[in-house]
Amino acid sequence: MAICKVILIGSLSLAYSQAYGQGAGPVPFRKQQLNPQFYSEGINFGDLNRDGKQDIIAGPHWYPGPAFTQKLAFRQPRATPFPIGGDSDCYSIFVYDFNQDGWPDLVVAVEWGPVKVFWNNQGRFTPAPGLGFDRYYSRWLGLGSGDWDADGRPDLVVTSWGRNVQAQADSARPLYLYFGNFGASFALDLLLAQEDPRLGGVAPLAGFARLSRAVPEIAQRLRTFHRYADATVPQVLGPAAAQAPSPGLRVHPTFRRRPTA
Repeated sequence: MAICKVILIGSLSLAYSQAYGQGAGPVPFRKQQLNPQFYSEGINFGDLNRDGKQDIIAGPHWYPGPAFTQKLAFRQPRATPFPIGGDSDCYSIFVYDFNQDGWPDLVVAVEWGPVKVFWNNQGRFTPAPGLGFDRYYSRWLGLGSGDWDADGRPDLVVTSWGRNVQAQADSARPLYLYFGNFGASFALDLLLAQEDPRLGGVAPLAGFARLSRAVPEIAQRLRTFHRYADATVPQVLGPAAAQAPSPGLRVHPTFRRRPTA
């Protein structure tokens, strides 16, 4: 008798059913909420504890099957969940025994930062050191695996937004984020900037009209698009530049890579 297990994965919900034999008729589904809080877009399954039953991985937690009622953290969760309707820090989760010790490991594609790998030490997870992922920051999206170089070992493929973003950055020209109170509104203002070879200094990336609406004092000081186009960050911010970190908070460059484990 053939056994068919159907798992329907949705937004932190699970439908689980068993159908026996051929032509058994409609398969009933049961919805089960794993977690009422939003921690992840990514979700996957695998037998993490090797008990012969599939477990569910969602966000920073995994849920042993077949009940899926126990919540275990394989990495440190956020102190507070993410707001529903926004983004989480986990876009994709991949399950595979990369170190080939017989226990399935976990890989997490984060919304911003390096790809995170966790070794499965017989049901206990620890971050995998020394793989070289820490230097590659990006907006990671998808994960996959295969033996692409035919050396008998599993490789990891990671996809990201890469350079399909408006603000381009690399090691020679990183992005800088200036923050502080740049006007009279007593609000926290943010200014994204980058080295401008023509000016020989760091210049804002935002347009004059948009920045003037956010901080009217800048428009009053510079007055014209021409003067703004030739102004570096200290010249744009004026007296407020003393409040902003110099040269600003460095934003790691975005890479489009396919690293292998």
